[in-house]
Amino acid sequence: MSHVNPKYKYHSLAIFTAFVWGTTFVASKMILDSGLSALQTMFFRFLIGFCCTLIFVKRFGFVSLTDELLLAATGIFGGSLYFFFEYSALLKTTAVNVGLICSTVPLQTALIEVFVLKRKRKFWLMISGLLLSLLGVIFVVTNGDFKFKISLVGDILAVLASACWSVYSLLLQKIGRKYSELFITNRLFLYSILSLIPFVLLSDWTAFSSDKILRTEIVMPLFYLGLVASLLCMWFWNKAINGLGVFVTNNYLYMLPLITMITSHLIIEEPISVYTFSGAIMIMAGVWLADKSSVEIKE
Repeated sequence: MSHVNPKYKYHSLAIFTAFVWGTTFVASKMILDSGLSALQTMFFRFLIGFCCTLIFVKRFGFVSLTDELLLAATGIFGGSLYFFFEYSALLKTTAVNVGLICSTVPLQTALIEVFVLKRKRKFWLMISGLLLSLLGVIFVVTNGDFKFKISLVGDILAVLASACWSVYSLLLQKIGRKYSELFITNRLFLYSILSLIPFVLLSDWTAFSSDKILRTEIVMPLFYLGLVASLLCMWFWNKAINGLGVFVTNNYLYMLPLITMITSHLIIEEPISVYTFSGAIMIMAGVWLADKSSVEIKE
């Protein structure tokens, strides 16, 4: 008699989240192109998510100092810092480039594990994956021209964004089993907002006028980012990591490049070149190889 995998629900949550996140680069690009700054987009996205979590979360008090610092770090690396680099990248390069480069998160997480956390990996597989992914990134960045252009700045910012998400994933694995996913999501939004407040106070307040923010091309994708991509998907992603572990869950980020490529082409008509497509295949293959380099250590 066959049995259904008891973890199927966690796989389903990860697949749904990866699909939604693959479209967020396009939604964010639409908002930024409509005139809202990266700072404003981040602030309103987190504010929408935080206000909605207050309806459902049952715990509000502070926890131990150590855990509170870990929660603050997850909020900064997985929230404000990650999205600062992502949105800054989207202002200087295409949504496809950002989606492709951010798909290297599992690879970067593996490197952090080996060189920082000293965990074992099959070295030749890891190096092969690294080189193949780097070659893919070069194809995407240069688009066949193989010359450094101003868009290189945007692509480097995308690499920094993916590095922040790798750190967030490892922090979440450390703190995730002690508290509910919804509580962690609430804290992530809280610390993201707190870290942005000094910059918001120094920003141009005239940019926050209602006639600008309430435009359809801004408010619809903004609520999509705040409610679906942030609140719902961060909650789902935290549950998936708790159920499957950080590396199995991060494997679903392989889906980001193709989803972003298709949606950006259909919605904002970004072209898909042979070099972009080839780079996408190499990045995904390289990340897959690096993930297979993990060594299961028996307790």
